[in-house]
Amino acid sequence: MNCQQVHKLKEAHVDGRLPEAQSQRIEAHLATCPRCAARVALARRVQQELAPTLQQAIGDPRLSPAAEARIRAQLWAAVEPSRPQFTWRRWITWGVAPALALGAVILLALAILPLLTPQLPATQQAFITPPARETPAPSPSAVALRPTWTPLPPTSTPAPTASPAGPVATRSVLRTQPATVAPTSQPTQPATVAPTSQPTQPLASPQPTPTGVPVTPSAVIAGARTPTAGGTWKRYLEGESVTCVIRRGTEAWAGMANGQVVRLNTVDGERARYTLNKDAPAPVTSLAVDAGDQVWAATSGQGAFVLTAMDATSGPTWQAYTAANAGLSTDAVHALAVDAAGTVWCGTAGFVNRFTPKDTRDGRAWQSFAVPGAGPDTQVTALAAAAPDTLWVGVRGRYLTETATYSGGGLYRLQVEDSPAWEKVLSDDVGIVQAIFVRSDGHLWVATSPTGDVTNPRARGGGVVVWNGKDWTLYEALGAGMPSRHVVGVVVDAQGRAWIATDRGLVVYEGTQYTVYQAANSGLVSDNVQAIVLDKDGSTWLATDAGLCRLSEQ
Repeated sequence: MNCQQVHKLKEAHVDGRLPEAQSQRIEAHLATCPRCAARVALARRVQQELAPTLQQAIGDPRLSPAAEARIRAQLWAAVEPSRPQFTWRRWITWGVAPALALGAVILLALAILPLLTPQLPATQQAFITPPARETPAPSPSAVALRPTWTPLPPTSTPAPTASPAGPVATRSVLRTQPATVAPTSQPTQPATVAPTSQPTQPLASPQPTPTGVPVTPSAVIAGARTPTAGGTWKRYLEGESVTCVIRRGTEAWAGMANGQVVRLNTVDGERARYTLNKDAPAPVTSLAVDAGDQVWAATSGQGAFVLTAMDATSGPTWQAYTAANAGLSTDAVHALAVDAAGTVWCGTAGFVNRFTPKDTRDGRAWQSFAVPGAGPDTQVTALAAAAPDTLWVGVRGRYLTETATYSGGGLYRLQVEDSPAWEKVLSDDVGIVQAIFVRSDGHLWVATSPTGDVTNPRARGGGVVVWNGKDWTLYEALGAGMPSRHVVGVVVDAQGRAWIATDRGLVVYEGTQYTVYQAANSGLVSDNVQAIVLDKDGSTWLATDAGLCRLSEQ
């Protein structure tokens, strides 16, 4: 199989219309020819991104082979540079041929544009103003792409400074093309201190939101505090990998990487260990407490468990819910949430599941809702309940081998009333959603990590995205003084301070100043923080790969 043959057969290969033996020969050639691999990757991307749109707009059109060949030739002439030729042929190739190709593409676009107008994909609907509602919802809506920004001329009023305690979007105008926002430089000396109790100004209440609210990149946040002593650190389960933590009354419950759950009494220090599945232990990924004060535990491969009874003689009783015995969509559960009505939700591979024990049709205790466009490698990574039957959903998309990045995920809102309604709010241009924090006023704080390895130049995002009831603001990790782009958790305390967990330490924002906690300058047992939760008494609990930590400021 040579380059010319691959060039002729690439569309049929991408569409799956070739015999298996011929496709295998093409794949073998692609492994040794970067030029042909790039061509096939582009053909695959055109198919993946345009096929659903055309299918939705015009159904299943049937083109003659000749017409299909002409259209494909015109598209490739527009996106692929011509090969160099000699003397007068080069002038024809560089002049007349591109002009003809451009004209053909324009005519093709004009032909299909009226068909695409009634229903656009979610990423384009993000910037379309919807019809007015009688009672607009005070929540962000359908922001799918991070746009390019051109500042307006300055006015006499000084521009406000963006900060996590109260982000303010810069006045700007929207362009039509997507943008790549380069991360700003990290402050040279990130000093670290204990946070103070000085309150910040309260944020304004949420306002009704139009669709198409763009994400504004933040400025560099300067003002690292000088180191001072303060706060009391306590360590538990040292040397063990703690993946998650919750509080229940006087107890702290820790999920472990070895498949155990540890109950810790914070008054007398008594602790108990429970192995969820002794035959095939799987890491505990999330914990939650339901309306009946029952503890739920999610695992990465054995389903979800709930502690239904605690007998002094026989010990605890854990009820397992799996795909086989209860209708769970898959056994790979990575997120749990409990809404205001007490309903338990869990996120699995490509699905959100709602626990409905009273509805046991066909023996199923779970009702599943598929993430739009989810494939077999799509994973729900974070859940947060906003109201009864309303859920914020973080999704990691499919993995693209050609770029070594994840794509197609983002932040969704799922509303379940008579029928489920999905709305994509943020694309994964801001990164892979790792945690979602909903304040009592409806403001959102979303922790994200890059869509690929941090050394991959194509990896996007990593930081914190904030919705303040009016604007979205992206705090890019390195530009905002965070020690790492891999942000795994964020919470906001009653004083308006943001506590941000990364794999290289804990960051505390107060206004426009910040503090970085690491094992070298505090009682933190490890820099690799895996989860964070606030206590009602003001303490902060941190799950790390080397133990559980508690920071008390009083």
